[in-house]
Amino acid sequence: MIHVYKILLLAVCLQAAACFKEDEYKKSDPDKIIRFVTADPAVVADGVSTALLQIQLSEDAAPDKMTVVFKTTSGTFVGGAGDSLVAKAGTDFIASARLAGTRPGNATVTAKILNISAAASPVVVFNRAFPDKVTASVDSFVIHTNYSSEIPISAVVSTANGGKASQGTTVYFSVTDAGGLPVGSFLNNQTSTSSGADGKASIRYSAGPNVTPGFLTIKDSVQKADGTYINATTRIYLSN
Repeated sequence: MIHVYKILLLAVCLQAAACFKEDEYKKSDPDKIIRFVTADPAVVADGVSTALLQIQLSEDAAPDKMTVVFKTTSGTFVGGAGDSLVAKAGTDFIASARLAGTRPGNATVTAKILNISAAASPVVVFNRAFPDKVTASVDSFVIHTNYSSEIPISAVVSTANGGKASQGTTVYFSVTDAGGLPVGSFLNNQTSTSSGADGKASIRYSAGPNVTPGFLTIKDSVQKADGTYINATTRIYLSN
């Protein structure tokens, strides 16, 4: 009888403990479990500059329950996969992430451990990165005097720190003959286009007929932060 009583008592205690943990979990203040302690407010959208974000976990967290999942609405995390990063907190109970991007605008960052999310979701502003350098290149250095002969012309806009100018930077193109006169036409008569996340802007060009063979100069131009323009040139040969 005593043995049965002990078993019943143990069962009641276990049930009470389980209920207590569940109740405490539901009533837990997220800020005591997971919260942002560092969030850089802004970063240049050049793909290499990063904003630091740090999460503080409760010092009561078990060693096997210290993995944080960061997510962002824009940009990418260094070492992450797409819009997410899985980071484990260290002995200081801090989990860190670095966010980079190339598109100007705002990014909202969230963090979660198990099924508990940080109450605050900081916003990181991606400021436009203006170009400091531009290059010009072509896929072929020879083009022929007919409309069916065309070549892609590309420009890459970059920054002084090795990053890319922000996505959407406008690049202007022109092609002139030896006398400096405009020659040929661009696809859809568009003489400008915007750069992508890789800093590259491309456009298609045709010299057309009735053009004297010889060297043509291709120039692309882009506006710097101070309002002035920088240029890059390359040459192609126009053949019959």
